[in-house]
Amino acid sequence: MARLFLSATRSHLMRPPIIHTSIQSYSSNSSRNQNASPEISGIHADIVDSKIPGVETKHHGLETKLSGIESRLVGIEYKLAGVRTDLASIGTDLAAVRNELAGIRTKVFGLKPKLEDHKKATQPRNEGSFWDWPCI
Repeated sequence: MARLFLSATRSHLMRPPIIHTSIQSYSSNSSRNQNASPEISGIHADIVDSKIPGVETKHHGLETKLSGIESRLVGIEYKLAGVRTDLASIGTDLAAVRNELAGIRTKVFGLKPKLEDHKKATQPRNEGSFWDWPCI
């Protein structure tokens, strides 16, 4: 078992991992006074093809973290959908309240002429003074 482990470790150490890089240097017009170091535009490691111990585990750990973040985002999306539904129901409730207020306003304005008629009916008649009455 130990020989197998040592031979596997030796084979991993003998073969370098596959790494693809592209290096772009600064343009020749850049000032010579600044530290002109090459700019690495991208480093891509083929994690699936390399057999470095621990790299695949880290890769799967990152996948797990990303899927966890994705499920959290989906949960947030569902919560936002619930908030949107709640806001829509609040809008519906406000529309119902507005309609009820309009109905109350209609009833109040409908009662106003009746109240004026009632006031006229209950007020004592002003038929003039005693001297204005016709003689018998």
